[in-house]
Amino acid sequence: AEYRSGEYRIKINNSYSGYGYFAPVRVPTNSYEVEVDLRFQRRATGEAGLIFNSTGGDNFYLFKVNPTARSWSVFIYSYGRKETIAEGSRVDFNSQTNRLKILQQHNNLEVYLNGRLLARRSSSAPSACQVGLMVSSQDRVPTEVYFDNFIVTVAGSQNFDSQPRIQFMN
Repeated sequence: AEYRSGEYRIKINNSYSGYGYFAPVRVPTNSYEVEVDLRFQRRATGEAGLIFNSTGGDNFYLFKVNPTARSWSVFIYSYGRKETIAEGSRVDFNSQTNRLKILQQHNNLEVYLNGRLLARRSSSAPSACQVGLMVSSQDRVPTEVYFDNFIVTVAGSQNFDSQPRIQFMN
């Protein structure tokens, strides 16, 4: 991973490999919003997305997109077990930057791509968690993904628009 031309770049040279990077602070509540702009290098294959509701080890949620397959998925990983809670296909990705967003409000989870609601599920969140970014490669490498504007907004019982924001990448 490196910082290049105002964006964070993650490049994977090995087939079927994956990496996750966590924000340097914990989210101190079970109501928050996390969003990021991501851009795949042209003709790249692979997947990228947001890690959220992570409590350590192999206990986390993952929202990932695959522009080549025009698909997205949300998974819960819990003690070595993977459960799909939402997925879709035939999604139109922007040729440049795509905005991923997770809105977790207590037991309600919403997943967005480029401002469009993809899924709304009932899903409880831990009282505190970590969030981060992930990239994985497939058979064709390298996989190269750029991230920018990684923002976490924490909220109590009020509107997210008036809550503190933590911007990790700008």
